[in-house]
Amino acid sequence: MKKHRQLLALFICLVMSVSLLTGYSETKAATEEPTQSAEQDATQETAETREITDMAGRKVTVPTAENIESVFSAGPVAAIFLYMVAPDKLLGWNYELNDVEKSIILDKYQDLPNFGMGDAVNYEAVIAANPTIAINSGKINDAMVSDCDALSESLGIPVVAVDNELNNSAEAFRFMGELLGVEDHAEELAQYAEQVFTDINALSDIPEEKKVSVYFGNGEDSLETAPRGSQHAQILDAINAVNVADLELGDGSRVQISAEQLLAWDPDVIVVNGEPKADKSGSSAAEDILSNPDYASLKDVALTIARVSGSNRKATNAAVINKFYGGNFADADSVIVAKDGQNKKSELIDALAASNLASVQHAPVVLGTNNLSADQIDAIAKNAKSADKVYQVGYGVERNVVKLVAQSLGLI
Repeated sequence: MKKHRQLLALFICLVMSVSLLTGYSETKAATEEPTQSAEQDATQETAETREITDMAGRKVTVPTAENIESVFSAGPVAAIFLYMVAPDKLLGWNYELNDVEKSIILDKYQDLPNFGMGDAVNYEAVIAANPTIAINSGKINDAMVSDCDALSESLGIPVVAVDNELNNSAEAFRFMGELLGVEDHAEELAQYAEQVFTDINALSDIPEEKKVSVYFGNGEDSLETAPRGSQHAQILDAINAVNVADLELGDGSRVQISAEQLLAWDPDVIVVNGEPKADKSGSSAAEDILSNPDYASLKDVALTIARVSGSNRKATNAAVINKFYGGNFADADSVIVAKDGQNKKSELIDALAASNLASVQHAPVVLGTNNLSADQIDAIAKNAKSADKVYQVGYGVERNVVKLVAQSLGLI
């Protein structure tokens, strides 16, 4: 029997997580060198400096961490690294953020300027913004070294190379933490990355016959893909999925295919990323495939997207509980409570951190910082008759919220 096909919309988010952290060398030098301002020259001459070895093995003289005020990201991967490690030093983005990205990026950073990327970098605007250094993130090779040297000459500032190989994420976090003087925070990120890869390595013993075949679609028509072994497909290789695109990459980071080729591959799972530069979300790209009659043959085993939503975050949380945990929460013996992120979007990280526990115990995560909605209380009361424990993940959840959950479970 064929495996069920699923079409997954892959939204660009913090662990924006996969496609942005698996790019290539992000910049090409300007063909003309804009003139650097006198103010920049003076700043560089008086700043206390140090010599570092970047992740490409280059010796680079940079200011000490406390003297690095802002950093130009040569491309989206570097920008995401900077946003995670030291967001207040991020000079700007490399394209206009789309609505999906804005939904997970803190408000204060959403309106940073767009300096472009690749051949479209606005070098005059970058120099006018007076960054202290620049970071270029990509695969470490001779071309990457040349790109960094050329960019440094064009901008007149140090350019530091950061490795973006997925397996080297922890090392990259630690390197950037030391570079920017945020070692403790970077260490937290590095340890989280290491734990993720430890969990991924547990998938290495999946029998060949049980591995899932996957197509990873990019671009406005989802017909650009990342072949096996390429930078953009690292996550598929890491989790031992079978990437159907066994193709030669050639130049660039994607390979164009035809609709006929996708139909011939007939993968178990299709993951679509959309096109951020065109403000096309993964969800929109998935809907396009579902509504395209050319792909009708892919729908013979219930190829559908089931959207679970509510009028707001708490209503959606209640809808998820009702849909997936109905019938006494199946085998659940507990309920997990975490902050709802209404005051600060980054607080949702606690709910994300609770996902492993939720998976093991098949337990729902209830989102509530200061209160619960009537929908949430009703969902817990209807579906949680067998749960006898409440876990709070992270600080900041008010005591009355945990008490409400316990009351709904009949524990107090």
